[in-house]
Amino acid sequence: MKTLIFTLATISMTLTGCVSKTGHQTDCPPLSGKELSDSLRLYCKLHNDTVSANVVSYGLNGDTLEIKLANNTPEMQALFRKKVFDTQLVKLHGPTKPMPFNINRISELEGVTMSVDSVTKDVVKMRLSNKSGRTLSFDSIYGIAQLLPDGSWVKLYSPEIADGMGIELISGEDYVFIVNIHPLINDIVPGTYILYKPVGFPDESGDCIVGCRFQIKYQK
Repeated sequence: MKTLIFTLATISMTLTGCVSKTGHQTDCPPLSGKELSDSLRLYCKLHNDTVSANVVSYGLNGDTLEIKLANNTPEMQALFRKKVFDTQLVKLHGPTKPMPFNINRISELEGVTMSVDSVTKDVVKMRLSNKSGRTLSFDSIYGIAQLLPDGSWVKLYSPEIADGMGIELISGEDYVFIVNIHPLINDIVPGTYILYKPVGFPDESGDCIVGCRFQIKYQK
């Protein structure tokens, strides 16, 4: 563990220069893309903070480290470059402002409902009920949108990636799942939110989106 901590500290100093044998910073060649990738992997492994929560994926494009952030606003870009590294070899991607959500996309399926079991400061426990008389199919994809004072809706930032797992819910059963609000990368305030999720029937093409509104009462 001592070796690991020393390595991380050395990397941190190296990001803006280099470290001599005496522990002082000196001028040296910048880190390569591979070294930056290894440094980021180590950072995310050792930290449970806003920066690590915001990293969706990353990979090398030549010697450039391409990083996708769930929240790529200027403030989050500045925080990443301050806490991890600031170099031209790093390119940050992702939404730079909240994306609008069209509430009219929400549909009603006869016999299919979503409800909230519980809400905490970090997660919502949702229940999808199927009483349609048919088997319902869906995957892990979901989203959360926030109602703004002007009546419009915007999507919350999320680092979630669909796993492609197909799920089938027979009629008469419930599917309970946990939804992460990601308060570290979203400005969560008391108000109205909606969870939306694509679902469909195996014998029909295309999905529709079902939703469930819920209230958040705590202040981040």
